[in-house]
Amino acid sequence: MVILTGDYNSDLTHHDQRVVYMAMILAGITVVSVNVGLVTDSVNHYMKEITAGSTSVVESGHTLILGWNESTIRVICQLAFLRRVFQVQNEVWHRRLFFWRRVLPSSPVSAACIVILNENNKKRLEEDVATAFYERGLRGKRTKVGKDVVFRKGDPTRALDLVRVAAHKATSILICMNEQDSEEFRRFPSTADNSASIRCLLALRQVIFSAYGGQMPKAHEANLRIVVQFNHQCDFVNAMSYVSTTGRRVLYPRLMQKNINALLFHCSARPGLSRIIMCLLDFQGEAIRTRRVDAVRAGPKGELGWFAGKKVKDVLLEYHWSDAILIGFDDSKLNVFDSEDDDDGNYNEPGSAGIMGDPDRIIQPDDAAIFISKTSTPSLDLVERGYAKEAAEIEAKFTQSVSGPGGLMMHKDLTINIADEPSHILLLGWREGWSNDLDLVTARLIDIGRNLAGGSTLTMVNMMTHEAMDELLLNDESNLFERTNWVPTSSDTSPQGQKSPKRAVNNNGWSLKGLPGVTLLSFTADPTKFRELRPLFETADREYATAIILGTVAAGLTEVDAPAVTQDSRVLSTLLILRELSSQSEQPIHCIAETRQHQTPSLALSPGMGRGLQPDFIDTQEIIARSLAMNVSYPQIQDALTELIDTNSFTPEIDFINPRHIGLRRNTRATFGAVQVLIYKRFKARGVAIGYQQGNKLFFAPTQHHVVRWSKQHRIVIICRILEDGSNAFHRPPSPDISLKSISEDGRSGEPTPPGQRTDVRAQSLEETDVNGQSSSI
Repeated sequence: MVILTGDYNSDLTHHDQRVVYMAMILAGITVVSVNVGLVTDSVNHYMKEITAGSTSVVESGHTLILGWNESTIRVICQLAFLRRVFQVQNEVWHRRLFFWRRVLPSSPVSAACIVILNENNKKRLEEDVATAFYERGLRGKRTKVGKDVVFRKGDPTRALDLVRVAAHKATSILICMNEQDSEEFRRFPSTADNSASIRCLLALRQVIFSAYGGQMPKAHEANLRIVVQFNHQCDFVNAMSYVSTTGRRVLYPRLMQKNINALLFHCSARPGLSRIIMCLLDFQGEAIRTRRVDAVRAGPKGELGWFAGKKVKDVLLEYHWSDAILIGFDDSKLNVFDSEDDDDGNYNEPGSAGIMGDPDRIIQPDDAAIFISKTSTPSLDLVERGYAKEAAEIEAKFTQSVSGPGGLMMHKDLTINIADEPSHILLLGWREGWSNDLDLVTARLIDIGRNLAGGSTLTMVNMMTHEAMDELLLNDESNLFERTNWVPTSSDTSPQGQKSPKRAVNNNGWSLKGLPGVTLLSFTADPTKFRELRPLFETADREYATAIILGTVAAGLTEVDAPAVTQDSRVLSTLLILRELSSQSEQPIHCIAETRQHQTPSLALSPGMGRGLQPDFIDTQEIIARSLAMNVSYPQIQDALTELIDTNSFTPEIDFINPRHIGLRRNTRATFGAVQVLIYKRFKARGVAIGYQQGNKLFFAPTQHHVVRWSKQHRIVIICRILEDGSNAFHRPPSPDISLKSISEDGRSGEPTPPGQRTDVRAQSLEETDVNGQSSSI
């Protein structure tokens, strides 16, 4: 006190007292300093743990993402959009005050925070996600990084780190370890496929089952879903015994590259398809959503569970939703674990559910209603607007304007039967996985072959020599390929029947058994080298209509070794080369390009730009992200959605039709609800309109009372399922189905396809016939 105050104390008169007093002061200062230092160090250490992401997560019912890859940031953005839609619905004043009026989440993901566990730097990832939120219009009001999106650093294959992020309390788990799988395979080629993902699944299983004594509580397992992204097919995934006590499926393995391959090739026959798929999977706007039948209001009186007990065909036009489009129902029984076969989705049997499933199926209370909407709670429109009467008037007017009996839906002007011309397609690039598993590309070639007329070609341009390709195709175990020689048809030669003196290309190739009218050709070249690719366009025997462009080639550049920017740079260069080489062609080339970076489509210049033909860009990472977000949010309908992307015969598909084909004459004003009725009749309750295009503008999921003046620039976007007898198709009945399985069984499939005739009933004509009998290009 004497030292601190500067006062003088006369009581301390002896030197020994003064020495003791000074010792006490120094000891007190030392003790206090040490305590302050310990507290400061403890606080600093704790703050460092928080910054590094080493602390435990105190959450329950959260969404957990394990691992990190190129698409993870986009997955987080999609989940944030889903959260925003749910929060906006409950922000109105009456739902804030009266909790019983609040909308329940359609998925536990909608109301849960997001926790991410990986080995990357936490601060850098938070900055990247915050930047992505800003770019996507997510300002952080409803989903904040650090509060609603929590990062933790650790090894997803280590059980202790999984406990730290409360993996046993999470209801929705997404495993994104595919990049670690690829890295391990690159470093150690003898390692097992999907090695990191399998270790993560086993560690997760140990944490979940050990936390609850070997059996999950029913309250937790009711919403538990685990989605894992694999690089390769994992046939033994069911051996991990991820199954609830009620037998419900818990684990949902996804092989995303298979869907990307299907979409790439399917776009060759459906220009603009990629844009529709991207919209259907985007939670930012009108997307595919689902709710249980007993939890959704519908019908003339807006009753809860109105769908239950009725036939599908009886509700498709009577559900009275103003801002949603019903596209089908999924059976909850298909969500049961099957140790023998994990591919539960079989929607072509009588009485089956699915998208545009059997119209005579009875809807069950626990079915999932599948619809396209901006929210998971469709708004009701209980006013009777007379769409059926309006559609009947359109039918009557069209029938009066044309001659011939049979009514609108059987009239000759609405059935198309014109001669098809051969088409020539370029496949620029090659995937490394195709050389290891040829079935991945063979199935896609069969899909294309169904839509091509006889005399068509598909030229594969990559770094593989003709001899190497010959050995790969002819030594395949399925024995589907055989050598052949492509001979140009008369339409591929000059008017005098003689080829021009331009350079010829090797026409020795291969055919698929069962599709003899389509020839596969091989050309060794780097698609990014102008001089190497030019000989293909110096021939007089073919003019290419479509080009499928990949960012990888057969040798020297694989998906694992090449970064995203390198692959996209190759795509941009290839597009410019095609633009130059096809500048003198009468018809522009329709390009389908695979990209990995978000900005690449805005930078590209394709051959069709400026000539009325827009390219299809398959943003690989964006599609994977949106698919994974959809998988983890609504796993119960994933078999139905996979069937929509698939291209096998008689599966539901997205198509574009001319309004003329359903009786809408030019300049006819009609509501979208009336269009729904016409589509319903035309496809025998197996079709639904989900939007329309006007030029390059897309109007997706409009309201039923939306009025359109239909013109020659319009195309109606539909989802339809063609019947096996082809009775609801626009053209001739189908020939026997050709599939990879049917060809593999006996090496043949039905009768050979005559030149100039399609085998797929779903192919759309490129011409229409007007009421005067004249053809006009559309």
